[in-house]
Amino acid sequence: MGRHSSGNYTKKSKSKIIIALTIIIIAVIGVSIYLYTTNMEKKGPEITINNMFNALKQSDESQVNEYLDYNKLLSSLDEMLVKEDVRNEEVEKKLFESIEWKIENIEADGETATAVVELTNKDFIEVVTAWMKKIVNVKNNGIELTDEVSLQKLQETLEETDTTKTVIKRISLEKVDEKWKVTVNEELTNLVFPGVDSVVSVLNKT
Repeated sequence: MGRHSSGNYTKKSKSKIIIALTIIIIAVIGVSIYLYTTNMEKKGPEITINNMFNALKQSDESQVNEYLDYNKLLSSLDEMLVKEDVRNEEVEKKLFESIEWKIENIEADGETATAVVELTNKDFIEVVTAWMKKIVNVKNNGIELTDEVSLQKLQETLEETDTTKTVIKRISLEKVDEKWKVTVNEELTNLVFPGVDSVVSVLNKT
């Protein structure tokens, strides 16, 4: 009897161990699948953000438009930047050539995502302030302030400004026709043009 009972106990113990191991394996597989799926969900937005900033930095308009509305981004700084008759490619280049960025975090949920991004660019508090002074000088000298002149002064200001500013903002993305797009909104504007949020109201009145 003793031997028979001991055998049953051993078999029960082995069964419990097998069940426990099975549960652990299933849990590990489940967690792995979850982490893989979550990582893949974040991968699309991450690639889009990096490609978008690279295209901006290289002044590749057609490539930028793959990831966001380029004209909408420009006009969020000033509408004259997208006027076809006065468009200044050198200004556009200077606006973005200094940007450096780091993606801090991405949260994806199906067709939408948000990303926390740290970005460094020219300090647009300094840019806008210096630009406004140049425009005032133009007016004081009796020179007609056309869009061409204004953009020329912006170009000069951008070339003269070495000070940079770093900000952290949360930007939004959405999936359109199975492709991730960056939403052009106030947060993105304030990220790409650091400091502009404190002077944008003045800029829009010029």
